[in-house]
Amino acid sequence: MESLKELYKVGNGPSSSHTMGPKKAAESFLARDNDADSFRVTLYGSLAATGKGHLTDAAICSVLEKAAPTQIVWKPDVVLDFHANGMMFEAIKAGKVIDGWTVFSVGGGTIASPEMPHIADNTVYPLNTIEEILAWADREGKTFWEYVQDYDEPDIWDYLDHIWQEMCNTIDRGLNNDGVLPGGLKVARKACTYWVKAKEYGDNVSYRSKLYAYALATSEENASGGQVVTAPTCGSSGVMPAVLYHLASINDYRRIRILRALATAGIFGNVVKCNASISGAEVGCQGEIGVACAMAAAAACQLMGGTPTQIEYAAEMALEHHLGLTCDPVHRTQCRSRSPRHRLGHLRHPLRRQAPRGVRPRGRRDEGDRPQSAQPLSRDLRRRLGQALQDAVTPAEKQNGDACRTSCGTHLRFHGRRRPHAQRQCRNRPEPAFHICNI
Repeated sequence: MESLKELYKVGNGPSSSHTMGPKKAAESFLARDNDADSFRVTLYGSLAATGKGHLTDAAICSVLEKAAPTQIVWKPDVVLDFHANGMMFEAIKAGKVIDGWTVFSVGGGTIASPEMPHIADNTVYPLNTIEEILAWADREGKTFWEYVQDYDEPDIWDYLDHIWQEMCNTIDRGLNNDGVLPGGLKVARKACTYWVKAKEYGDNVSYRSKLYAYALATSEENASGGQVVTAPTCGSSGVMPAVLYHLASINDYRRIRILRALATAGIFGNVVKCNASISGAEVGCQGEIGVACAMAAAAACQLMGGTPTQIEYAAEMALEHHLGLTCDPVHRTQCRSRSPRHRLGHLRHPLRRQAPRGVRPRGRRDEGDRPQSAQPLSRDLRRRLGQALQDAVTPAEKQNGDACRTSCGTHLRFHGRRRPHAQRQCRNRPEPAFHICNI
C-alpha cells in the first residue's frame, strides 16, 4: 500500500475523481505539450454525464487555457474499458493533432492509463489487508497507528497535522458561510442554521444537530468548489472530519490523539483503495460514503480506547450498512444527493449514542407504515403448540429439563416457568428438531 499522503489530499471540490483528477491530468499533459496552438479534451462515461455539475470542464480549462484555447467534447454514451472516468487530451498545432493521451481518473484524485496503470510508486506498507495487519498487531503487541508510525514516511505526523488543520479550517469556513450553492437546483446552505439552532436544544438533540452542522459545513464547502481534504474522496469529505471535530470538542482530546486516530482511519481507507475501489463512478457511494463511515468508526473507536479487534469490528459494521449504496445524479450532479448522506453517515457508525427521546431509531417504521399487531393465539392453539413442543423433545432433553429455542429467543422449561433466552445459555443439549417458527 501507498503512504497515507496518497489518501489524504488537499484540493478543491466538488469531486476528487471529477475535479482533482482531471486537473492533475491537464497539468501533466500541458507539461509535455506547452507549445500547442490549442487543446481538445474529450470526456467519456461518468465524466461526461456528470462533469458539468462537478465543474470538470472548469478544472481542465483553468490549467490548459492559460497556454492555449481549449475545447471540451462531451460523450456520456461512450464508456471506455479501463474505467468509467475516461478522458482524451489532444494537442493541436497548425490544424493537426500532434499529440494525444487517453487517461482515466480512478478516484481520490489519482490518474492512470492502460499503458501506465496506477502502480503504487510510493509503496511503504508491506501488508495490504486488515487480517494481515491484525495478525501483525497481535504478534508485536501494537495497534494500527503504530503500524503507520513504523512503516510510513518519517514526516507522516507533520503531514497528518497539516491535514487535521485543513479539516478544521474547512468546517470553520462552512459554518460561517451563507447563501445558495452553485448549480441549477438552488440549494441553500444549511450548516450555519443547524449550528445556531443546536444551541437551543437539549443535550441529546444538540449532540446530533452539531454533528449535522459539521458534516454539512464540509460538504457544502466541497459542493461550492472550496478547499477540502479527501477522506477518502471529496464526495465523502464531510463524514470523518465531523466525527473527529465533534469528539475533539466535547472530550478535549490532545492533538496527538486526533492525529493517531487519523492514521488509524487512513489504514482502513488505504486497504479499500488498494484492494477494491473508492471511486463512486466505479463502485457507487458505498466506496465513498461507506468507506468514509468505516474510517470514522475506526477513528472514534480508537479515541474511546478500543482494541485493534474492536476497531476492526467497528469499521466492518459501519461499512456493511452502506453496501449497495449507489450514486443518484440530479441535474448532472451528485452533490445534492450526497449532502444528506454526509449528515447521516457519521451517525451510522456503531459508536453512535443512544437515540434521544422523541427521535425515531434507525430502521423503525413510521406510525402510518407500521403493520397492525398480530392477533393473540387462542387458548386451544397455545395448548396444542405446547403439546407439540413437548412431544418433539428427546428423552435426553427431558432429562436435562429445558428445551432451547435459540431462533425465536425463548426458553421453555418443563417446570412451568418461562424466561428470556439471553439470561443463560443452555448447556449440553442439542437444538430440538421441532421449532415453533415452522408452524
